[in-house]
Amino acid sequence: MAKQSRNSQGPGKLKTDSDSQRLNDALKWEAAQQLGLVSKVQDVGWGGLSAKETGAIGAWVIRLKREKGLIKHPSTRSKDE
Repeated sequence: MAKQSRNSQGPGKLKTDSDSQRLNDALKWEAAQQLGLVSKVQDVGWGGLSAKETGAIGAWVIRLKREKGLIKHPSTRSKDE
Protein backbone atom coordinates (compact mmCIF):
# COMPACT_ATOMS: atom_id res chain seq x y z
CA MET A 1 0.00 0.00 0.00
CA ALA A 2 1.20 3.51 -0.72
CA LYS A 3 2.77 5.55 2.04
CA GLN A 4 1.94 9.21 2.46
CA SER A 5 5.51 10.52 2.19
CA ARG A 6 6.75 11.84 -1.14
CA ASN A 7 9.84 10.55 -2.89
CA SER A 8 12.14 11.63 -5.70
CA GLN A 9 10.03 10.10 -8.50
CA GLY A 10 8.39 13.43 -9.15
CA PRO A 11 5.45 15.50 -8.00
CA GLY A 12 2.43 13.55 -6.88
CA LYS A 13 4.24 10.21 -6.72
CA LEU A 14 3.92 8.27 -3.49
CA LYS A 15 6.36 5.70 -2.14
CA THR A 16 5.17 2.14 -2.57
CA ASP A 17 6.18 -1.13 -1.01
CA SER A 18 9.10 -2.51 -3.01
CA ASP A 19 7.50 -5.98 -3.41
CA SER A 20 4.32 -4.35 -4.67
CA GLN A 21 6.32 -2.17 -7.07
CA ARG A 22 8.23 -5.18 -8.40
CA LEU A 23 4.94 -7.02 -8.99
CA ASN A 24 3.45 -4.00 -10.79
CA ASP A 25 6.57 -3.66 -12.94
CA ALA A 26 6.47 -7.35 -13.85
CA LEU A 27 2.79 -7.10 -14.76
CA LYS A 28 3.46 -3.99 -16.89
CA TRP A 29 6.16 -5.84 -18.81
CA GLU A 30 3.90 -8.87 -19.23
CA ALA A 31 1.14 -6.61 -20.57
CA ALA A 32 3.56 -4.82 -22.91
CA GLN A 33 4.70 -8.18 -24.22
CA GLN A 34 1.13 -9.37 -24.82
CA LEU A 35 0.33 -6.13 -26.64
CA GLY A 36 3.50 -6.19 -28.76
CA LEU A 37 4.90 -3.01 -27.19
CA VAL A 38 8.12 -4.29 -25.61
CA SER A 39 10.41 -3.05 -28.38
CA LYS A 40 8.78 0.40 -28.30
CA VAL A 41 9.16 0.61 -24.50
CA GLN A 42 12.81 -0.39 -24.84
CA ASP A 43 13.36 2.22 -27.57
CA VAL A 44 11.48 5.23 -26.15
CA GLY A 45 10.67 4.26 -22.54
CA TRP A 46 7.31 4.13 -20.79
CA GLY A 47 6.85 7.89 -21.22
CA GLY A 48 7.08 7.56 -25.00
CA LEU A 49 3.91 5.50 -25.26
CA SER A 50 0.70 7.07 -26.51
CA ALA A 51 -2.26 7.55 -24.19
CA LYS A 52 -4.04 4.71 -26.00
CA GLU A 53 -1.08 2.35 -25.49
CA THR A 54 -0.71 3.36 -21.84
CA GLY A 55 -4.42 2.78 -21.24
CA ALA A 56 -4.25 -0.62 -22.92
CA ILE A 57 -1.36 -1.63 -20.66
CA GLY A 58 -3.22 -0.39 -17.58
CA ALA A 59 -6.33 -2.33 -18.55
CA TRP A 60 -4.25 -5.44 -19.18
CA VAL A 61 -2.52 -5.09 -15.79
CA ILE A 62 -5.91 -4.86 -14.04
CA ARG A 63 -7.06 -7.96 -15.90
CA LEU A 64 -3.91 -9.85 -14.89
CA LYS A 65 -4.35 -8.80 -11.25
CA ARG A 66 -7.95 -10.04 -11.29
CA GLU A 67 -6.89 -13.36 -12.86
CA LYS A 68 -4.21 -13.80 -10.19
CA GLY A 69 -6.67 -12.97 -7.41
CA LEU A 70 -4.80 -9.83 -6.39
CA ILE A 71 -7.88 -7.62 -6.74
CA LYS A 72 -11.59 -8.29 -6.91
CA HIS A 73 -13.94 -7.14 -9.62
CA PRO A 74 -16.25 -4.39 -8.28
CA SER A 75 -19.33 -6.47 -9.13
CA THR A 76 -18.21 -9.16 -6.65
CA ARG A 77 -18.59 -6.88 -3.59
CA SER A 78 -20.95 -8.02 -0.92
CA LYS A 79 -24.08 -5.98 -0.26
CA ASP A 80 -22.79 -5.11 3.24
CA GLU A 81 -19.91 -2.96 1.89
